[in-house]
Order: sequence, then C-alpha cells, then structure tokens
Amino acid sequence: MKNVAANDAQTSQSDVFTKRFLGIHQIVGDRKNPSILPIIPIGQSTLWAWVKADKFHPPLKFMAVRSGVKKMFIVGWMNKYHVIPTLQ
Repeated sequence: MKNVAANDAQTSQSDVFTKRFLGIHQIVGDRKNPSILPIIPIGQSTLWAWVKADKFHPPLKFMAVRSGVKKMFIVGWMNKYHVIPTLQ
C-alpha cells in the first residue's frame, strides 16, 4: 500500500510539471519524434545561446531529474517579442 501512495504522489508531481512547465523538446520540438511540434521554431543551440545571453528564461529544476521553463515565462516572452506560436 505504501508504494501505491508513493506512485500516486509521483504521478501528481509529474502532472503538475506537464501543466505548468515545458521541457526544452516541447519548446523547440523534437527531431527524433516529429509528433512533438515546436512552439518556437528555433534549434536547441539557439535557445541555450538566448538563455546564456539573458534573452530567454533558464529552465528550472523540478524534482531530481526534470527541468523545464514555466509556461507563464514562455507566454510573457512571446508577448514581449511578438512571437506567434507554431502550434495551433
């Protein structure tokens, strides 16, 4: 029973991640998985260069193994730079 509760807690944390954060592949797309379309049509290296130059918000650590950018930061960045998302 203890393991079930731990799995439920882990699942709920994962749900929070997917609702509030986006991983790098969700932002720029995934070449290995064409079904994951980019929100911002740039490459990973460009995104990391923007993070280094303080033009894009750096990813935050979530749990021990995942990181992502808060969706509100991405929306704010898109509004600031008038970027239209590629997703429909």
